[in-house]
Amino acid sequence: MERKAFLDQEPPPGYVAGVGRGAVGFTTSATSSGILSTLGNDYNNGNGSIEINSSDKEDDPETHWTLATSTSKDDDDQMADRIYELIDSKMGVFKHSGSTNEDNYITVDRLSMVSGGLTADFANLKRGLAGVTVEQWALLPEAGDMTRRNKRTRLLEKLQQRFYAAPDVLLASDRPKEDTSATNFELISSAKDALLSRHLDSLVPTATTPNTTVQDYNDAIREVESESRIAIADLEKSRLALASLRRVEPYKAESWIASARLELEMKEYKRAKSLIIEGCERVPRSEDVWLESIRIHQNSFETNKLCKRIVATALSILPTSSKLWLKSVDLENSSDIFAKKRVVQKALLSLPHNGSLWKRLIELEDDTTTVRMLLKKAIEMVPQEWDFRQRLIELSDYEDARKVLNSALKTMKDDYRVWITAIKIEESEKGTSVNVNKLEKMILKGITQQSLAHLDLRFWLNEAAKLSHEEGYHESTKAIVFSALESKGDLVEWLSEAEEFSNLNETQVVQLVYEFISGKQPDNEEGWIRLLNILKNGSQQNRLFEYYHKALKALPQNESLVIMFAMDTWKINDDVEGAKKILQDANSKFESQRIQLQRIELESSIRNYDGLQSVFEELVTLSNATANIWDKYIQFARFYWRNNTNYEMEIVGLIDRGLKAFPKYHQLYLQKGTMFLQEIKDISKARDAYTIGTKECPESSELWISLAELEIHQKAIIRARSILDLAMVKNPNSPELWTEKIRLERSLNDVVSARSLANKALQLFNLSPIVWKEYVELIPKKSHQKNVLNDALKATKNSSIILVMIGKLLWTTNKLDNAKVWFERAVKSDQLNGDGWGWLYAYYEKSGGADRQQFLSDFDDIKESIDKGEHWLQVKSSINNFELDQLEILKLVSQLVLNTIQS
Repeated sequence: MERKAFLDQEPPPGYVAGVGRGAVGFTTSATSSGILSTLGNDYNNGNGSIEINSSDKEDDPETHWTLATSTSKDDDDQMADRIYELIDSKMGVFKHSGSTNEDNYITVDRLSMVSGGLTADFANLKRGLAGVTVEQWALLPEAGDMTRRNKRTRLLEKLQQRFYAAPDVLLASDRPKEDTSATNFELISSAKDALLSRHLDSLVPTATTPNTTVQDYNDAIREVESESRIAIADLEKSRLALASLRRVEPYKAESWIASARLELEMKEYKRAKSLIIEGCERVPRSEDVWLESIRIHQNSFETNKLCKRIVATALSILPTSSKLWLKSVDLENSSDIFAKKRVVQKALLSLPHNGSLWKRLIELEDDTTTVRMLLKKAIEMVPQEWDFRQRLIELSDYEDARKVLNSALKTMKDDYRVWITAIKIEESEKGTSVNVNKLEKMILKGITQQSLAHLDLRFWLNEAAKLSHEEGYHESTKAIVFSALESKGDLVEWLSEAEEFSNLNETQVVQLVYEFISGKQPDNEEGWIRLLNILKNGSQQNRLFEYYHKALKALPQNESLVIMFAMDTWKINDDVEGAKKILQDANSKFESQRIQLQRIELESSIRNYDGLQSVFEELVTLSNATANIWDKYIQFARFYWRNNTNYEMEIVGLIDRGLKAFPKYHQLYLQKGTMFLQEIKDISKARDAYTIGTKECPESSELWISLAELEIHQKAIIRARSILDLAMVKNPNSPELWTEKIRLERSLNDVVSARSLANKALQLFNLSPIVWKEYVELIPKKSHQKNVLNDALKATKNSSIILVMIGKLLWTTNKLDNAKVWFERAVKSDQLNGDGWGWLYAYYEKSGGADRQQFLSDFDDIKESIDKGEHWLQVKSSINNFELDQLEILKLVSQLVLNTIQS
């Protein structure tokens, strides 16, 4: 081996071999100069050398064994020793306890003198400990041990730690009661149990025996079964666990059944049969183990003859087991009815009071006379079984049925089915001539039975609902509902139950509830209106007008009932003149605006314009017309009088008449300005009309906006701005004015000013959907618009205007189906927004759809009430569209909204 080169080199000055491993050596003169320089002049004798006293050095016995004695040391070594001694003395370290040289060493006494005494210092500290309390002692930290031994101990403890999954039920029980967190550990646990039950059910016995009442044992069985099914790869472990249970408790049927089912799960049929046979030998008194044996042998393609031998053996041991007897019946040939009857009859000899066996015997018989005889015997042997009586009643005539029922009333009067069957028999016999009061008394006697007092109103109404679905029991249903309401609950509960059953679409029950309420409390308007609506939409429209007369007799001053009566007389009975007469009489009686508007709607709907003109003249002449009536009259006159010679002047005169009666009604000024602007083409008079209107009705944003639009049309932009600014000063809380000003700047392509105004408006009217709409439309990128629309939805609480905007945005990207979803949401959010309906109609026109008819039906239900939507109002208010019906207006609106995309 070649020698390393550094071994032949000279060591560096001051090198001490092994110093890195803790070896020590003397400091030589090569390093002493550095130490001296650090000590300073405190140890110099004045001429730059260290003063060393070496007297008596040779007499020191300890110096004879040192590496260098005082006689053999050179000056450098002596200087180094002196330096170390001075350092030690400075640090207060006692080196040689036997030394007597005071100059070279500091003794303990000398150290005590210098420091004031270590004992004295510690004595002060000890005295201070007397004031330490017990709590302070307890808070003192333990001295840390950083040795390798403790580290090994900690690692060992960490390895020995075990973590176990806590049951979800335990976690749920440990949670504070006031914790309302949405996490439901019990539901999680039940979901996991449901997931495992499909496999575990095959391993757990379906019935319990008297020997399976020990909870710990059942828990052990279930634990082993769960483990065997979940960890299917660890089959031997499961088998050993079950084998251990069989050895410990050899007379428990569950362990044998579970073991056999485990083998079946593993496709070990021979082993499964062996185990279940041994189980039958060990636990012969358990019917479950015998039934399991039959099941296993049937599933393993054994002959039916073997299964019969097994069940025969089981019955010889357990002759009173109904399950084994029924299993024996099932094992007989399905075509051999006689053999099955013989087995059941033999079983009844051992179990004459078993209802299941009697049911099986009756099912096997097809002769009606024999069945009736068997039923009578079954009732005699099992008197508490209602099904036998029910079947016998169905097979008996009226008199025999009453006898059976009377017998049941003696032994089973606590069963509610007896009382319901009693009124059913009565109605079946008497038919439509049945006395309803008699039925009510019969069922009321049952409802008020003390033993049936725990059955609440909801229960009896549910029973009435079930009976209503059976053919021919309408009077019995009514008797149950009326009697239950008579004896239970109050008006609040009755209305609540009616609402609940209405949601369940139980129309007949709901109708009867409201009929009862109307009879009991005839002054209850809500009850009458709901009852009439149910009759109108149901199958009993023939009784509708009968109840209308009852309602109007009970509430003769109720306008809502009069209007409903007139409209249904027109639409259902097709009696226009009768409806007119009802409204005319009501108008002279009430002088109500609602009645007046209904008269106008009726004449307008049938397009009887002459009659409509007469109604308007009658109303305005008698001076009982409201401002709204005047507005509708002027709008009608602009359509109806347009062929007159002095059409314009007549309309203006009519408007002036209206303004004289209602000088503060802004709609009349709008009508006058529109008339001058569109019909007469007189800009100056139109401006005057709007200007006067803003002075008389300064709070009307529509008048200010109309005046500003007129100036914009005349290219007077500065004047339009000043009008809007003045309007905003007078109406600081009007988002419509801010929206109009934003649109003005947009029309001038001043996007910067428009955005600035939109930002300010959004700060002032964060909840206004029209302001959000303008703000979003100023965003150039559609991807950015989507993000802002999310904020708009939250701020406006899902406003239909914003929902329509989202649908429109999806439409422009050709995502029509997604757009339809948002339009439907808009209509659902606000059914009175016509723009949403217009977009939906445009979708169905372009894409079709199976639900188009449902859409049109929904629109037909709400069309008369629609009064919102920018485009809807634009089409609706046009005089040219006065004769159009709502569906035709809807078509125009759909075209208009599509034009907004193209533009």
